[in-house]
Amino acid sequence: MGGVALDEEHNELVIQSGNRRISLAGARGAVGGYQKGVCFYCGLEITEEGELSARGEVDHFIPWSLGQPVFNPAVNLDGVWNLVVACQECNRGASGKFANLPSLVMLKRLNCRNEIYIFSHHPLREALIAQTGALPNQRSNYLNKVWQAARDHGLSIWEPIQRAAQPF
Repeated sequence: MGGVALDEEHNELVIQSGNRRISLAGARGAVGGYQKGVCFYCGLEITEEGELSARGEVDHFIPWSLGQPVFNPAVNLDGVWNLVVACQECNRGASGKFANLPSLVMLKRLNCRNEIYIFSHHPLREALIAQTGALPNQRSNYLNKVWQAARDHGLSIWEPIQRAAQPF
């Protein structure tokens, strides 16, 4: 059985899948590029370096734990479409998201973020199109379909505490 865990030796989040550990830290710069140095969920300023509590962490918008039970291999929850950079409090703090499902407001924000990547010709553009669809309505429908499947699986809806303005 796998899951996302903290690798205390390296101070990073990893995906534990059997004996396989995949670090999410390397995706931080790529997926956070258009977040303008703020948490995707609450808008709090985050950093790439420095104090651990202020560093951004890569989070699966649709919880990674749903992969096998809900989506099998049909939906790649490790895809860039589903990764965001979050502050430690939103990701795993006392009132954090954990394995809950972000609200529909957050889903619209994710769709907007993904569209910004695509229309800016970001290097992740082709990956996003391949993972979610060639046209804006296909991409929106894909996100809605995956979100609804997660919701139908019984996840609680989570809404972040807004700490600052959002970049998108």
